[in-house]
Amino acid sequence: MKPTRFDDNLKRLRRELVKLEKAPGTPIARRNARARVLAAVRLLRAAVDREYQTIIVRTGVKRLKTFEGRVARMERAGWEQVATEYVTDYVEAGIKAKKITHGSSWGWFVPSWAVAIGRRNTAQLRAAKKSRALKRGALTAQALNQTVAQ
Repeated sequence: MKPTRFDDNLKRLRRELVKLEKAPGTPIARRNARARVLAAVRLLRAAVDREYQTIIVRTGVKRLKTFEGRVARMERAGWEQVATEYVTDYVEAGIKAKKITHGSSWGWFVPSWAVAIGRRNTAQLRAAKKSRALKRGALTAQALNQTVAQ
């Protein structure tokens, strides 16, 4: 069999597994042996990750319980962050606004189709609230405007 780059890690994992099987019956000994096996597995996985990079880059993933993670989740769900002074314009038009707080950080979010229509166009905001076609049209127009601007 041809040697691989992971032979040392595999040997260590095998050695620790044998020690786990031969561990005395005390709970502490089993716990320690199990911890050594899991450490060997983590080392093997790290070696594989170093050698063969993942296809999906997860550097932009945020923890969900932080303020930044909640903001990222809201943006993925189709909401956009707006300034505090503009929220009242959307609320007066009947558009739902959400506030996310975390400690001293906070932000207001409204649906992205409402931002695409604009905060001053109250009649169109109220109409779009009931019409899926108007919502899609506003998002499409915004995407086209961004494409043309680039």
